[in-house]
Amino acid sequence: MQATKSSKSKSGQDHQLWLKNLDQLRRSSGLKIDHKGVWWHHNDRFEHPKIITTLNRGLSWTDQNQHSIQEKHSLEAEKNTEVSKEPVNKQGSEHNGSVFDAWAGEATVKVGQQWCYVECEYTPFLVKKLKARPHQNELYAILNTEEEVALGPLGLKHDILYTRLAQDCLARFSVHAQMQVMEWLEELEPDQQGKINLKLVYQDREWFILSS
Repeated sequence: MQATKSSKSKSGQDHQLWLKNLDQLRRSSGLKIDHKGVWWHHNDRFEHPKIITTLNRGLSWTDQNQHSIQEKHSLEAEKNTEVSKEPVNKQGSEHNGSVFDAWAGEATVKVGQQWCYVECEYTPFLVKKLKARPHQNELYAILNTEEEVALGPLGLKHDILYTRLAQDCLARFSVHAQMQVMEWLEELEPDQQGKINLKLVYQDREWFILSS
């Protein structure tokens, strides 16, 4: 009986060590996506369009606890842990608080059955452009992941526009997308602190732009 317990203890220790080494390996990939959505490996910029497209499509925002749970359930089945990408809610964010409320998690990229962490500047997601759908009375954000999501809450930070995604993280507007916004931008009366308040208006929809 004691030998069995010792064996289980050793197996548990080996399992924890394997997870620790795997996490270190995933954090040492050297992959980075900058604020313009440009991909880098250490100091080398990716240039090949197909590689860039694959990396963009594999982008996700994942909670560390979620990784741990999924790995524990899948270790017996396979050594290469498979982490499913969290789908973006096509109906847009239902978040009602500040756009810049704190959120947990880290940027990851998945290619095939493999994934690793990605260094990013605040957020890996970029709004490439906006698409108007008059029959739906809706504006959609086209992300660098190629996903289309209904435009969520908006916020301004250091003169950069952000939107809160349904998976409870942020997407930064590209220069092109910010220029598009000008078409629907309206200025409100300054508040008591003298701040300039803005809102985006499309048909009968309004998105108030909160400043951080």
